[in-house]
Amino acid sequence: GCDWSSVVCSSDLLYPSLEQILPLSISTFTRVSVTLGRWFRCWPRKKDPGRWTGAPHHVETPNITKVRSIRIPAVSVSRIVARCRTEQTTITPLFQVLIGKAIFQTINTTEGLRCAVAISLRRFFPLNFGYDDSIMGVWVSAFYLNYTRAQLLSPKKFWDQVRGGTQKIRAEIAKGDKDLDSAMLRFIPDFRAALLGKIGQKRENSYSVTNVGIFDGDPP
Repeated sequence: GCDWSSVVCSSDLLYPSLEQILPLSISTFTRVSVTLGRWFRCWPRKKDPGRWTGAPHHVETPNITKVRSIRIPAVSVSRIVARCRTEQTTITPLFQVLIGKAIFQTINTTEGLRCAVAISLRRFFPLNFGYDDSIMGVWVSAFYLNYTRAQLLSPKKFWDQVRGGTQKIRAEIAKGDKDLDSAMLRFIPDFRAALLGKIGQKRENSYSVTNVGIFDGDPP
């Protein structure tokens, strides 16, 4: 057995939740849209038969997760970063387009993709919280980009699409903590019912891109 008496537990308090740190204001238009969406779910919605989103939401027993990890040499990363700067963009929107392009080249039957992109909310935290990059926590939201096959498979538009992703990121950051996707969770009265209701339904997104970042686990 294990000698749990030798385990030293931290006495530090958990960091506040996102709702305790930011106002997460929601505009009147968004409030009305969310409210009407709950009351009029029976309204027919515009479907996108050409969008690929993988298999529907499902429950597997046992749950199967497939992971593949790849490593990119530092010299290659430096070259990619330099090229992105030359093209007035960054790596994140580059990956958005590259992954979407790879999916289009692999799945010939799809005409559309929806990419979910995570955005860190730490930049909006008040300075008095003292939450720098050394603090481990998940305070994020997300935004979405739609791509068509014609857009991503046209070589002449490649960097235009990447720069378009950069502009979308800047627009989302400019919103601050207003109308965040994460803030909409308050409108879900029953999380269990909401999640179970997704079983068998089409997924909202085709793929997602997030920068996990790094964390130094050594105590100061």
